[in-house]
Amino acid sequence: MQIDFHHTVSYVVAREAGFGHEDASQIAYAAQYVDDAVNSHPVRFDDGEMFARICSAHEMLDYRNFKELANHLVWIPFHFLPGNTNEQGHPAERFVCKPDSEVAREMVRACIRDADAQYALMRLGVTLHVYADTWAHQEFAGINHPHNDIRDIRHESNATRPWFQKICTYFGDCFDKATGQFVGDALPLGHGAALSYPDLPYLSWSYQDAYGHRHTRNNTLEFLHAADMMCRAARAFRTRNAQFEKTEGLSDSALALIRMNFEKFTEEDGNSRHENWLRSLREDFGYEVVPQYIHKGPNSWQFQALGRAVASTPQGPEFHMWDGFYRSSWKLFHDALAAHQYDVLRRILPQFGILAA
Repeated sequence: MQIDFHHTVSYVVAREAGFGHEDASQIAYAAQYVDDAVNSHPVRFDDGEMFARICSAHEMLDYRNFKELANHLVWIPFHFLPGNTNEQGHPAERFVCKPDSEVAREMVRACIRDADAQYALMRLGVTLHVYADTWAHQEFAGINHPHNDIRDIRHESNATRPWFQKICTYFGDCFDKATGQFVGDALPLGHGAALSYPDLPYLSWSYQDAYGHRHTRNNTLEFLHAADMMCRAARAFRTRNAQFEKTEGLSDSALALIRMNFEKFTEEDGNSRHENWLRSLREDFGYEVVPQYIHKGPNSWQFQALGRAVASTPQGPEFHMWDGFYRSSWKLFHDALAAHQYDVLRRILPQFGILAA
């Protein structure tokens, strides 16, 4: 999924669940920021303190960097949550992402149990991002594995170029045009072989998997299901109800408006769809104010927390420490990432018999 879903749909979900504008904006910002928190080096301050931030994405979601991006600390807890199934009899298949899996539900329950933490809203945003991606990234794994080696993708959208043309351009010499396969040990990570197709809300498409089976996917219906379950999770978070799947989801009117936008906004560029969604929040949903998302520069969470560097050292830039840093949205977001990452990798996955890091 891209910024139109992770930011604006997450905002709608939070408002429908009963959050006000400010809290919903924080949740939505955190949900999108998971895709933009690309730095991992510690932040150094002028009083000698340091803060260890968490990397939840890479500088570019570039699936061509096969080995560099095979980072279990990033892809598994934040983008390709393992579904713990083994339908084909291959042990690594347990890493394949499945929509609304028991692993995913336990992740949501862990977030709800943490609802009184200072970073709780940020963690809800992180959790909603990962939960939503279990629908978008279903049947793909956040590891380099033949399971991800799909082919013969078909779709009928006039807004999206043919798959074969795009993949030959994107992967270059790593993809053999004659055989339609990846070359040598170049195995695709995640949904790299499917390019952005799993993330486009308007697209219906099909593909042949590594075992010769054909799969058909209607992203609109999958994303609607994701939004409804996200609303249940957000509503249960407010009431501290761990049995979130039994709570009320989106209203029929909200579902209809979300579906309208999924089907109407068919630009392949996620930022263009995001701009359309922001207008729709005012004009169709009737919100008097809409959330803003600025992830770099002035008015970004990072800038509000750190400001400009006050010195340059061999170890990197140095920032001025101030009392507000500890309460800043940026710092709390990274606290939430750390809590989520630890719970998924050290508690939840081992509970299902999976060691990922």
